[in-house]
Amino acid sequence: MKSIRRTFILVLVLFSALSLGFRTAMAQDEKPLVIVMTAEGPIGAPMLEYFKRGIETADRENAEILIIQLNTPGGFISAMEQINSEIRASNVPVVIYVSPSGGMAA
Repeated sequence: MKSIRRTFILVLVLFSALSLGFRTAMAQDEKPLVIVMTAEGPIGAPMLEYFKRGIETADRENAEILIIQLNTPGGFISAMEQINSEIRASNVPVVIYVSPSGGMAA
């Protein structure tokens, strides 16, 4: 009877250890991909292309989210409107973070 109990406990411990290791491996494979871009400088054609490439990369890599740290003195309204259109058309959620601290966007 003791040997059956010991065997049962041993099997239970091994099963618990294996299932815990499996959950850990699954969690590592399921980490979300977050892409972070830094956009600095005036808003114009080069900035528009930078945003397009970033959004395309995030979409191609199946990112969960695209975060853009924005530090700009302003620029062309036409480029800003095109950037806005690119963000709205993105399949990946886009978050804009205005920096530095105390910075603002309009």
